[in-house]
Amino acid sequence: MVRCTRMAGLAPALVSFFGAAALWAAPAAAQSAAELRARLTDLYRVTISQDICAFPLSDAQADVVTQRIDDLETRLDLSEAQAQKLYDELEAQMKTQKESGGLCDPEGAWSRAYAKLVDDLKK
Repeated sequence: MVRCTRMAGLAPALVSFFGAAALWAAPAAAQSAAELRARLTDLYRVTISQDICAFPLSDAQADVVTQRIDDLETRLDLSEAQAQKLYDELEAQMKTQKESGGLCDPEGAWSRAYAKLVDDLKK
């Protein structure tokens, strides 16, 4: 698993979030590799956002994120190198967006999407 210290692109993040939001409750067997990958990238974005935007994530939520990331990486049969590459690409995109402004805006679209993803961790 990609080990993130407490837990990319704003437009891709929102597309991924809104496209994948319904997947959280979908039966595991019914999910395609693309759907699983979308969920994984959402979780990577949660961890990255916590680091670069200082968005809140409790220890319990971080544990759930780590467990789900491990599960998705296994189900997608990603090597550690593949998982790390995906994580690094997302992190670079998000850092670029942060520098451009807006990504870490507490009232912004990504902040709202992040809050929804974190809230969905309870389900």
